[in-house]
Amino acid sequence: MDLGIRGKVALVTGGARSLGKADCLALAAEGCKVAVLDLDPEGADLVAKQILADGGAARGYGCDIRDTGQVTEAVAAMERDSGPSTSASTTRASSTRSASSRTCATRTGS
Repeated sequence: MDLGIRGKVALVTGGARSLGKADCLALAAEGCKVAVLDLDPEGADLVAKQILADGGAARGYGCDIRDTGQVTEAVAAMERDSGPSTSASTTRASSTRSASSRTCATRTGS
């Protein structure tokens, strides 16, 4: 399937396992450069390495999305490494106070 997103930069939070990992792999299969964000930096790196081994482009970043400073730092690092993100997928954001959620947003930019 061609979704017309080849070459775009996709940022996926919760990307180290489960639905987030599946999103990362699907986006990579469509030709996106994938920024894998997760609370578990080693898990994010493992998913990125799997994408790289399959011929895709990805990098893992440790990030607690409940911490605005960490998000700002992770996005800045991702943009330095891959260019501006054109889409974002938050696949699992949970804490003791919030339930799982799944949202997608598209950002326009240069």
